[in-house]
Formats: sequence, C-alpha cells, structure tokens
Amino acid sequence: TSESITDDQKHRQRDVIHTVGPVARGNCDERLKRQLRNCYETSLKLLEAQGLKSIAFPCISTGIYGFPQDDAAEIAVSTVKDWLADKQALVDRIIFCVFLESDLKIYQEKMLHHFPIDEEDLHENSPSTKKYRNKESSQKSDDKIE
Repeated sequence: TSESITDDQKHRQRDVIHTVGPVARGNCDERLKRQLRNCYETSLKLLEAQGLKSIAFPCISTGIYGFPQDDAAEIAVSTVKDWLADKQALVDRIIFCVFLESDLKIYQEKMLHHFPIDEEDLHENSPSTKKYRNKESSQKSDDKIE
C-alpha cells in the first residue's frame, strides 16, 4: 500500500489523502489484515503531519478488491479507535463513508462495540447532539462568503 496527499481544487475539501488497499479476492489472512490496517494508520499519520482536522474513510478494499466487509469494518474502526487513544485532541471529525446498506449495518455494529454510547446520546435532543450541532452551525457560518 502507499499513500499520498494532493490538493483538491474541484471540491470543498482542502486536501485528499489517497490510499490503495490490498486485493483480497474474498480472503482475509493476517498479512492482508495488516496491509489494510496500515492503509488506515498511514492515512491518519498523514492527517496528523499535515495538521488536518478531519478525515473521511470509504470502505477501503471492500469493492472490487474483495476484502470481506465485516473484517474490513472491524479493522477500520479498531484502527481509528487505537489511534484516537493518543491523538484525540488532534482531530475534530473522522467519518466512515458507506455506500451499501449492508456496510451501514456492519459499521453501526462495530461503532457501538468500540465506542459505546448511552441510550440518551442516541436521541435527537441529547446534550451531546446539541453540542455537535452548535459546533456545526458555527463552522458553517464561518464558511459563508459575504
């Protein structure tokens, strides 16, 4: 795997980190798991090195490369959790982008396992949801052109 970072002139994002995951073809041995984990770790290192505050990850290698969805999601979420243990203050947001309903269900399960939350936090008007929304709205107002 290799990673690089480029300026993104076409989209609102400032930079794009490129990574290429392993070709699994339905297999999931330890070597492939290490390679996929390395994709996430190296991307997070680039995020840190560039001083970026957010990152969005697709389901790396699960499409045409055939990495099993459940194993890939476990690697993605656990790798991010491990990184956040020491680096949480460096980042505002990490997003997992899913395109399939099956991926959504798997990621929800993995997220709840690795990042357990109280029942209250699931509700629309919980304090943590309000805090997040307030932060979002203030960021959006800063982005407006006058």
